[in-house]
Amino acid sequence: MSKLRHSFFLLFAILLSTSAYCKPEGFSINADKVSVEKDKYRIEAEGNAVVKHKNITLFANHLIYDTSKEVFDADRGFKMLFQGVSIEGVSVNFQVKKNEGTADNIAFDYQNARIKGERIVFNQNEMHIKNASFTTCDNPKPHYKVSASDLHLYIKDLWLVGYWGLFWLGGIPIVPMPTYLYDFNPARAENNNLAPFPEIGSNNDMGNYVNEKLSWYLNRQFYGNYSFGYSANKGLLGGFFSNYTLNNENRGDFRLNINPKDGFFGGIKHIGEFGNKYIAQQNSSFSFLSANTFSQFELETNLTSKERINYQQVSMLPYLVLRLKSSNQPNNYLQYNVEIGGGDIKEEGNTRLNKWGGKIKVSKLFEENNNVSISPYLIWDSYYYSNGTSWVKPAAGLNVGKIISPDLFFEMGYQHYLSMSGTSPFIYELYRYRPVDTLSANIKFKIGETNAKIASIYFLDNYSPEDIDYSVFFRLHCYNLGMTYRSMRNEFTFGVSL
Repeated sequence: MSKLRHSFFLLFAILLSTSAYCKPEGFSINADKVSVEKDKYRIEAEGNAVVKHKNITLFANHLIYDTSKEVFDADRGFKMLFQGVSIEGVSVNFQVKKNEGTADNIAFDYQNARIKGERIVFNQNEMHIKNASFTTCDNPKPHYKVSASDLHLYIKDLWLVGYWGLFWLGGIPIVPMPTYLYDFNPARAENNNLAPFPEIGSNNDMGNYVNEKLSWYLNRQFYGNYSFGYSANKGLLGGFFSNYTLNNENRGDFRLNINPKDGFFGGIKHIGEFGNKYIAQQNSSFSFLSANTFSQFELETNLTSKERINYQQVSMLPYLVLRLKSSNQPNNYLQYNVEIGGGDIKEEGNTRLNKWGGKIKVSKLFEENNNVSISPYLIWDSYYYSNGTSWVKPAAGLNVGKIISPDLFFEMGYQHYLSMSGTSPFIYELYRYRPVDTLSANIKFKIGETNAKIASIYFLDNYSPEDIDYSVFFRLHCYNLGMTYRSMRNEFTFGVSL
């Protein structure tokens, strides 16, 4: 066998030294049995055939390589490592020069998902799978799957988009989905990975409600969801939401909603980023509470009409905010966050005024070896209104956190107003607000795959609660169930994600 392999490589080297056999850089073939037809520019390999070229490796029982076109075909089963993805199937055709190919009856794992399909067309950026299925359930018989006539996987962008699909629970088709999105990027996944189950909730404005969201997709720069539902207080609900990305520094969203009681309401938010980019730091045990990157400078523009803020209908026509954030510097540096803004604000049933001003927060983090963090801070908070009023409330505070175990974190905070001058003319800004000292207590913990958070704030003059929020996130085998109850606001939400 070793002599056969040696003879093959010697012959292959001679053949590829001629002009008709241009050997691609880094290309090699190895097999148990090889035949060469020089006049047809054809090499056939059988038995444990292995092809290597740059970022691909192909294992096959039988393959044919066309040396003039630099194309190989495997037709008796194959396994191919391509762009970090291991694709298995019955047959594959791969063009070496173009770094692209097609394959039939395939299956592969990508990130935490299992994808199967009848036919795949792929290159280094995208995989297009016909008559495909997708699931993140690793059970031999998946508890759920999504089937789609067309499935597009954008490898570098961590996106999966399915068209004309069905959501299967067990072996039963439950919900038809014209478009299905799955985002493998953890920073974006919370908002994009919608399960085809309605959100159920209750609050003082909507009453009891149920709302279903389905995805739509035009391209990687323009996508979103549309919704429909019913509210006890509002009647039928309808909504449209879109994300857009202009470039790495400019993004935003557009919102439009309707119900019989409020009519149309919505808004546009645009964010322009510039300066250095940083990664937000947090305890990895609680990454389910979101982790993001941020830029040093951020300009946010809001143009809204009658959107609800603290149960008031508020329009911003427009309102601009410029933010400056410090990086995650070592403990001997001060942390700072600066926010200045202004614009035209209208509160339905109350008043319309111009508002401008800003907030500056300076803090310093001290971390002890026993997993204790201490962070004192100062806040300058001042806003001015076109009716001649102002609202100035500088404050000082202290936060203390303790990592009790990898699955348990506790934090307390105290805030004291250094002075108080004026007040806001807007009702939404004064919701559950009192100018007294406050004490906050937060606890985050994990039990198995269940994550929970309890966050509370108390007024210290009479020890009454300002807010008490409960959040529970159940990470089941294939589904994620999330529940939040804001007891002082009488708000409850329940939803399912994948």
